[in-house]
Amino acid sequence: MDKKQSTKLLLAIASLFVVAIASSCSGNKQQVNKNLPVSDFTLLNIEGKMDVELIQAVGSPSITVLASEGLLKEITLNQRGAEVTIVRKKGMSFRDEEPRVTIRVNKLDEIKLNNDVDVRSTGLFTTETMLVKLSNDCELKNFKVSANTNNLNIDRKSDLDGSFTGDVNLEVNKDSEASLSLEGISGIALNASGDSEVKMYGRARDLTLSLIKNSSLEAGTLEVQSATVSIQGNSEAEIGVKENLNYSVSGRSKLVINGNPTIDKGDLSRNSTFITR
Repeated sequence: MDKKQSTKLLLAIASLFVVAIASSCSGNKQQVNKNLPVSDFTLLNIEGKMDVELIQAVGSPSITVLASEGLLKEITLNQRGAEVTIVRKKGMSFRDEEPRVTIRVNKLDEIKLNNDVDVRSTGLFTTETMLVKLSNDCELKNFKVSANTNNLNIDRKSDLDGSFTGDVNLEVNKDSEASLSLEGISGIALNASGDSEVKMYGRARDLTLSLIKNSSLEAGTLEVQSATVSIQGNSEAEIGVKENLNYSVSGRSKLVINGNPTIDKGDLSRNSTFITR
């Protein structure tokens, strides 16, 4: 073998060696679809960084994950009766990869998201009571629910966007956000704290509101018949109220009321503001 042929052979071997190393380091990024076995469920828990599409659909439920083969090994599903839990293991090797999960279910009573889960919802979920819990940088978008009672807890930089029919009990904490369209609502109870922001639209009979620690409610176009409002700690709210109002505003806070309700009781500290329009 002459010198030129030897050089070509060495280059070819070196190229194969580099390709093998690159393939090994990439962690096998080829995307694979995998169906996770599941039977009927109404309670859903998801934990770990995932991009989820939640679909309300008639028929048997299904859960499909699109990810690399390596990452698929780090995603587990556990079902106990009507409760399904999907977890992406902590300390995962594929930190830059976000699996895409498609979930089809025909009835849902509870959804809990924790640790960087993003969910986009399609369809209307009808149930007696809906429970939603979001924590640690999670998002739930376009979530539409018709229920007698909706219990919603948004915590630690999480974000809820949805439309709800029925009573709403909403708690928003620690730099979180919620944007709610309300239809056929009889009562709203809202507690917000820790630099949280809430927006509300639509109509309701009664509103009970508590804002503390630099939180805000933007509900100028929301129409409620009566409201009981407590605002403190540099917080502010704008609300549409038609009939009756009780309020307490303190700690450099601000309350703006759109409408001309009867004020049954009002308490305003010197360094706070109360405005009617």
